[in-house]
Amino acid sequence: MVDYKKTLIATIIIALAIIVVIKFIDESRLNNLTKQVSESSLEGESTRLLFLYAQTIQYEDRGELCKVIDFNTKRQMDIGYKLVTLLKIYEEANLLSDYKEVRKRYFLSNVELWIYSTQSKTLCNQSDIIPLIFFYEANSNCPECIAQGNILDRIRGECANIRIISLPTDEEVDIINLIKSRFGVVSSPTLVLDNKKVLKGIQSEETILNGVNCTSQ
Repeated sequence: MVDYKKTLIATIIIALAIIVVIKFIDESRLNNLTKQVSESSLEGESTRLLFLYAQTIQYEDRGELCKVIDFNTKRQMDIGYKLVTLLKIYEEANLLSDYKEVRKRYFLSNVELWIYSTQSKTLCNQSDIIPLIFFYEANSNCPECIAQGNILDRIRGECANIRIISLPTDEEVDIINLIKSRFGVVSSPTLVLDNKKVLKGIQSEETILNGVNCTSQ
C-alpha cells in the first residue's frame, strides 16, 4: 500500500531543494552582475577624477591627459556593452532575484558615459568623437528596438569614433527623463546623433552613417 504521507513529504523536500538551487543560481548571477556594475562605476569614478584634475591643473598641452581620458571612457563602454548582454540573459532566466537596483545602477552608468563623452569632446577638442544616444524600451517587447540595437552593434564594430550610449524610455530614472525631455523623445527607438540630430523610429545603417563621420577601427 502506498504511503501517501511519506510521498507528500518527499515531494515537498524535493520542491524545496529545487527552490533553494534556483535561488542560489539566481543570486550567484545577480552577485556577478552587481560586481561588474561596481567595476564599471569605479572606472567612471576614475574618469570623473581625470576631468576634475584637468579643471584643477591647467594644461597647455592636453594630449597625454586626453589619451588617458579617451582610453578610460572606451574601456568603460566596453564593460557596459558586456553588461547589457549579461543583464538581458540573466533577467530572462531569472525566477526569484530582484534586478531593479542593479538595472538602475547600470542605466546611471550609461548616463555618466554620455556626459563624459560630451565633456571629452569639448575638453580635448575631439571634433571626430560622436556621442550617439540610443533610446529603447527595456521592459516590453519592442522588435524595432532589438533590430535597431543589432544595427548599432555593427556600427560600433566599424566606427572607432562613435560612442553609443543606450538609455531606456520606460524606466523611472529622473536624469534619463530630463535627457528625454531635452531631445523631445516620446517613442522608441529614437537616436540622437552628436547631441544634435534626432532620428525617430528604426534607422538603417546607411541613414545613420550619412549623419556622422565614421572613423574605421
